[in-house]
Amino acid sequence: MMNALTYIYYIYTILLASTLIVLIAWAQVVKWRTNHLHRFEKLLSQRYMRIVTAIILSNESLPSRFPMIERRGAKEILSRVLAKVASAVYGPDAAIIGRIASDNGIDRWLLQQAKRHRGFRRAEYISRLASIPATPYAISRIDRYSDDSNRFTRFYALIIRIAADSSSALRELAEYPQPLNGFEVAEVMALLRRGLLPVACEPLLASKSHNLRIIGLNIAKVFGMSEVKPLLLDIAVTDSNESIAHEALHALISMHSSLAHSEIAECIHSLTLSERRSLCRYLAFEGYSASALERLFGNLEGRYAERLVATYKRRIVCIPQL
Repeated sequence: MMNALTYIYYIYTILLASTLIVLIAWAQVVKWRTNHLHRFEKLLSQRYMRIVTAIILSNESLPSRFPMIERRGAKEILSRVLAKVASAVYGPDAAIIGRIASDNGIDRWLLQQAKRHRGFRRAEYISRLASIPATPYAISRIDRYSDDSNRFTRFYALIIRIAADSSSALRELAEYPQPLNGFEVAEVMALLRRGLLPVACEPLLASKSHNLRIIGLNIAKVFGMSEVKPLLLDIAVTDSNESIAHEALHALISMHSSLAHSEIAECIHSLTLSERRSLCRYLAFEGYSASALERLFGNLEGRYAERLVATYKRRIVCIPQL
């Protein structure tokens, strides 16, 4: 009886050890395959980047031929490369990126992937498509995502439409059913910096559309349009929409405007503690002095303002070379 139990125990031990060995070997194979795939993707990405750069820098219209483009995962890599390059170019160079995407079927591939996936995976492919200059094929098939359940997918479909037709940008933004959040405003401003949207500040500030007013305030803030400071001050003090009023106040601060107005002080005192602290940090970051912050916030945030100014403003020490 003991011999039989011992034999069974030995068999069980051998099987367990064999299973562990197989699992360890399989894990090593998976790790090696993953590392090999990552190295291949990195090398192919670098190669594609060199080809795209050569096409852009060339004075001639070079054919956009990419090795192993039909291999599995190659179009994923090329789409990422094109999106990265497109974020750093504008004008004729951006048109070259669009031609490369069209010649290699990247626009079609991204739309196929968006159709196949849902949620944030779909939004990722649509956002990548939005970063590449729109092709006629993509424009003709993007409307189906305007009512998608994912907010990011809907927004990037909007970006593709207004990038393709800048004349409809203001109408599209005004009709967008949701207020733009900070991330979405930044994406719209990126289009504006690339020259794909018209720069018009005052008409936007006077608009009845929340989204157009937010865009107008950010245009004033980014481009430092000092001529609209009186209008910004009026919006910050009198506007019933708190988000608009706060954005106008931030625009004034970004232009390093004088805040020595009793209306501004009353507006600041009406904020909650967390909002005052946030505004205090922004003022210190923009270079306002501790005395200016103390006048605006009073003794309550005086010491807090001093610590902020001491944090953001460091003494510069020049050490002569010996």
